[in-house]
Amino acid sequence: MRVFVSYKETGLAEQELSKWIWEIRSVLDYLEYDSFVFWYDMKGKTFDPQEVIEIMQQQIKSSDLVLSFVNYAERSEGELLELGMAYAMGKPVVNFINEEVESWYRLIDVIGEKILFNGFDDFREKLFQYFGLYLPRERIDQIDEQLLKRLSERFKWVYRIWKFKKLKWEQLFQPQRWEQVLSSRVALAQKFWLSEEFIKKAWDLIHQEAISREKLFKK
Repeated sequence: MRVFVSYKETGLAEQELSKWIWEIRSVLDYLEYDSFVFWYDMKGKTFDPQEVIEIMQQQIKSSDLVLSFVNYAERSEGELLELGMAYAMGKPVVNFINEEVESWYRLIDVIGEKILFNGFDDFREKLFQYFGLYLPRERIDQIDEQLLKRLSERFKWVYRIWKFKKLKWEQLFQPQRWEQVLSSRVALAQKFWLSEEFIKKAWDLIHQEAISREKLFKK
Protein backbone atom coordinates (compact mmCIF):
# COMPACT_ATOMS: atom_id res chain seq x y z
CA MET A 1 0.00 0.00 0.00
CA ARG A 2 1.22 3.48 -0.88
CA VAL A 3 0.58 6.44 1.44
CA PHE A 4 0.73 10.10 0.41
CA VAL A 5 1.62 12.34 3.36
CA SER A 6 0.06 15.82 3.35
CA TYR A 7 1.19 18.51 5.77
CA LYS A 8 1.79 22.26 6.23
CA GLU A 9 5.33 23.29 5.41
CA THR A 10 5.42 26.99 4.54
CA GLY A 11 6.35 29.30 7.41
CA LEU A 12 7.35 26.54 9.84
CA ALA A 13 10.72 25.99 11.51
CA GLU A 14 12.59 23.21 9.74
CA GLN A 15 13.73 21.51 12.95
CA GLU A 16 10.22 21.42 14.42
CA LEU A 17 8.63 20.15 11.22
CA SER A 18 11.30 17.53 10.61
CA LYS A 19 10.68 15.99 14.04
CA TRP A 20 7.05 15.19 13.19
CA ILE A 21 7.55 14.29 9.54
CA TRP A 22 10.51 12.06 10.35
CA GLU A 23 8.32 10.18 12.83
CA ILE A 24 5.60 9.66 10.21
CA ARG A 25 8.13 8.36 7.69
CA SER A 26 9.81 6.13 10.29
CA VAL A 27 6.54 4.49 11.36
CA LEU A 28 5.44 3.90 7.77
CA ASP A 29 8.85 2.50 6.83
CA TYR A 30 8.89 0.20 9.87
CA LEU A 31 5.47 -1.18 9.00
CA GLU A 32 6.61 -1.58 5.37
CA TYR A 33 4.30 0.92 3.72
CA ASP A 34 5.47 2.66 0.58
CA SER A 35 5.07 6.42 1.06
CA PHE A 36 5.59 9.80 -0.54
CA VAL A 37 6.76 12.64 1.70
CA PHE A 38 7.70 15.78 -0.19
CA TRP A 39 10.08 16.80 2.61
CA TYR A 40 12.25 13.73 1.94
CA ASP A 41 11.52 12.68 -1.60
CA MET A 42 11.89 16.11 -3.21
CA LYS A 43 14.22 17.85 -0.76
CA GLY A 44 16.94 19.95 -2.36
CA LYS A 45 15.05 20.35 -5.63
CA THR A 46 13.48 23.57 -6.86
CA PHE A 47 10.04 23.73 -8.49
CA ASP A 48 7.71 26.50 -9.52
CA PRO A 49 4.15 26.45 -8.04
CA GLN A 50 2.60 24.80 -11.10
CA GLU A 51 5.20 22.01 -11.07
CA VAL A 52 4.52 21.37 -7.39
CA ILE A 53 0.79 21.04 -8.07
CA GLU A 54 1.44 18.61 -10.92
CA ILE A 55 3.79 16.52 -8.76
CA MET A 56 1.26 16.36 -5.93
CA GLN A 57 -1.55 15.43 -8.31
CA GLN A 58 0.52 12.62 -9.81
CA GLN A 59 1.65 11.32 -6.42
CA ILE A 60 -1.87 11.35 -4.94
CA LYS A 61 -3.20 9.55 -8.01
CA SER A 62 -0.61 6.78 -7.59
CA SER A 63 -1.28 6.41 -3.83
CA ASP A 64 -3.86 4.23 -2.09
CA LEU A 65 -4.42 6.49 0.91
CA VAL A 66 -3.71 10.09 1.96
CA LEU A 67 -2.45 10.84 5.46
CA SER A 68 -3.13 14.44 6.44
CA PHE A 69 -1.09 15.80 9.36
CA VAL A 70 -2.52 18.92 11.03
CA ASN A 71 -0.56 20.32 13.94
CA TYR A 72 -0.91 24.08 13.51
CA ALA A 73 -3.79 26.53 13.77
CA GLU A 74 -2.87 28.35 10.57
CA ARG A 75 -4.55 26.76 7.59
CA SER A 76 -2.38 25.54 4.75
CA GLU A 77 -3.66 26.33 1.28
CA GLY A 78 -1.37 23.66 -0.15
CA GLU A 79 -2.68 20.98 2.19
CA LEU A 80 -6.28 21.97 1.48
CA LEU A 81 -5.54 21.68 -2.23
CA GLU A 82 -4.07 18.20 -1.74
CA LEU A 83 -7.08 17.07 0.28
CA GLY A 84 -9.36 18.45 -2.43
CA MET A 85 -7.45 16.45 -5.05
CA ALA A 86 -7.72 13.30 -2.95
CA TYR A 87 -11.46 13.84 -2.46
CA ALA A 88 -12.01 14.40 -6.17
CA MET A 89 -10.07 11.22 -7.01
CA GLY A 90 -12.00 9.18 -4.45
CA LYS A 91 -8.90 8.43 -2.39
CA PRO A 92 -9.44 7.49 1.27
CA VAL A 93 -8.09 10.11 3.69
CA VAL A 94 -7.13 9.83 7.36
CA ASN A 95 -6.56 13.08 9.22
CA PHE A 96 -4.33 13.23 12.29
CA ILE A 97 -5.23 16.50 14.01
CA ASN A 98 -3.86 18.17 17.11
CA GLU A 99 -6.73 18.60 19.57
CA GLU A 100 -5.85 22.28 19.95
CA VAL A 101 -6.40 23.02 16.26
CA GLU A 102 -10.16 23.54 16.33
CA SER A 103 -10.31 25.69 13.20
CA TRP A 104 -9.69 22.66 10.99
CA TYR A 105 -12.46 20.46 12.37
CA ARG A 106 -15.34 21.46 10.10
CA LEU A 107 -13.18 21.31 6.98
CA ILE A 108 -11.82 17.86 7.76
CA ASP A 109 -15.18 16.34 8.76
CA VAL A 110 -16.25 16.06 5.13
CA ILE A 111 -12.93 14.66 3.89
CA GLY A 112 -12.02 11.34 5.45
CA GLU A 113 -11.84 10.12 9.01
CA LYS A 114 -10.46 12.12 11.92
CA ILE A 115 -8.00 11.03 14.61
CA LEU A 116 -7.20 13.54 17.35
CA PHE A 117 -3.91 13.55 19.22
CA ASN A 118 -2.50 15.43 22.20
CA GLY A 119 1.25 15.89 21.97
CA PHE A 120 4.03 14.04 20.24
CA ASP A 121 3.91 10.76 22.21
CA ASP A 122 0.14 10.45 21.76
CA PHE A 123 0.53 11.17 18.04
CA ARG A 124 3.18 8.48 17.64
CA GLU A 125 1.08 5.90 19.50
CA LYS A 126 -2.06 6.62 17.48
CA LEU A 127 -0.11 6.61 14.23
CA PHE A 128 1.28 3.18 15.10
CA GLN A 129 -2.14 1.87 16.12
CA TYR A 130 -3.83 3.07 12.94
CA PHE A 131 -1.27 1.78 10.44
CA GLY A 132 -0.15 -1.23 12.49
CA LEU A 133 -3.51 -2.49 13.73
CA TYR A 134 -6.67 -0.69 12.62
CA LEU A 135 -5.93 -0.33 8.91
CA PRO A 136 -4.52 -3.88 8.50
CA ARG A 137 -7.58 -5.34 10.25
CA GLU A 138 -9.88 -3.29 8.04
CA ARG A 139 -8.10 -4.49 4.90
CA ILE A 140 -8.09 -8.10 6.12
CA ASP A 141 -11.86 -7.89 6.63
CA GLN A 142 -12.26 -6.55 3.09
CA ILE A 143 -10.04 -9.26 1.63
CA ASP A 144 -11.87 -11.98 3.59
CA GLU A 145 -15.18 -10.74 2.21
CA GLN A 146 -13.74 -10.86 -1.31
CA LEU A 147 -12.42 -14.39 -0.70
CA LEU A 148 -15.83 -15.59 0.46
CA LYS A 149 -17.57 -14.00 -2.51
CA ARG A 150 -15.08 -15.61 -4.89
CA LEU A 151 -15.49 -19.00 -3.22
CA SER A 152 -19.25 -18.72 -3.55
CA GLU A 153 -18.82 -17.83 -7.20
CA ARG A 154 -16.48 -20.82 -7.66
CA PHE A 155 -19.07 -23.21 -6.31
CA LYS A 156 -21.65 -21.81 -8.74
CA TRP A 157 -19.32 -22.78 -11.59
CA VAL A 158 -18.85 -26.21 -10.02
CA TYR A 159 -22.63 -26.60 -10.09
CA ARG A 160 -22.71 -25.83 -13.82
CA ILE A 161 -20.08 -28.51 -14.43
CA TRP A 162 -22.14 -30.95 -12.37
CA LYS A 163 -25.22 -30.27 -14.51
CA PHE A 164 -23.21 -30.90 -17.67
CA LYS A 165 -21.80 -34.18 -16.31
CA LYS A 166 -25.25 -35.30 -15.24
CA LEU A 167 -26.65 -34.67 -18.71
CA LYS A 168 -23.76 -36.48 -20.40
CA TRP A 169 -23.66 -39.31 -17.85
CA GLU A 170 -20.02 -38.54 -17.08
CA GLN A 171 -18.20 -39.60 -13.91
CA LEU A 172 -18.58 -36.82 -11.34
CA PHE A 173 -15.15 -37.18 -9.75
CA GLN A 174 -12.34 -37.36 -12.26
CA PRO A 175 -8.97 -38.00 -10.50
CA GLN A 176 -6.87 -36.90 -13.46
CA ARG A 177 -8.58 -33.50 -13.62
CA TRP A 178 -8.22 -33.07 -9.85
CA GLU A 179 -4.48 -33.78 -10.02
CA GLN A 180 -4.11 -31.19 -12.78
CA VAL A 181 -5.97 -28.59 -10.73
CA LEU A 182 -3.97 -29.24 -7.58
CA SER A 183 -0.64 -29.21 -9.40
CA SER A 184 -1.40 -25.94 -11.18
CA ARG A 185 -2.57 -24.26 -7.94
CA VAL A 186 0.57 -25.29 -6.09
CA ALA A 187 2.71 -23.87 -8.91
CA LEU A 188 0.70 -20.64 -8.93
CA ALA A 189 0.92 -20.29 -5.14
CA GLN A 190 4.72 -20.28 -5.26
CA LYS A 191 4.56 -16.94 -7.08
CA PHE A 192 2.78 -15.49 -4.05
CA TRP A 193 5.04 -17.06 -1.40
CA LEU A 194 2.38 -19.52 -0.21
CA SER A 195 3.54 -22.93 0.95
CA GLU A 196 2.69 -26.12 -0.92
CA GLU A 197 1.40 -27.73 2.28
CA PHE A 198 -1.02 -24.87 2.93
CA ILE A 199 -2.36 -24.86 -0.64
CA LYS A 200 -2.88 -28.62 -0.68
CA LYS A 201 -4.83 -28.48 2.59
CA ALA A 202 -6.89 -25.49 1.48
CA TRP A 203 -7.75 -26.94 -1.92
CA ASP A 204 -8.56 -30.31 -0.42
CA LEU A 205 -11.14 -28.64 1.82
CA ILE A 206 -12.56 -26.75 -1.17
CA HIS A 207 -12.68 -29.99 -3.16
CA GLN A 208 -14.43 -31.86 -0.34
CA GLU A 209 -17.01 -29.08 -0.10
CA ALA A 210 -17.61 -29.34 -3.85
CA ILE A 211 -18.13 -33.12 -3.55
CA SER A 212 -20.55 -32.58 -0.64
CA ARG A 213 -22.52 -30.12 -2.74
CA GLU A 214 -22.65 -32.54 -5.66
CA LYS A 215 -24.16 -35.15 -3.36
CA LEU A 216 -26.83 -32.65 -2.34
CA PHE A 217 -27.52 -31.86 -5.99
CA LYS A 218 -28.44 -35.53 -6.57
CA LYS A 219 -31.22 -35.39 -4.02
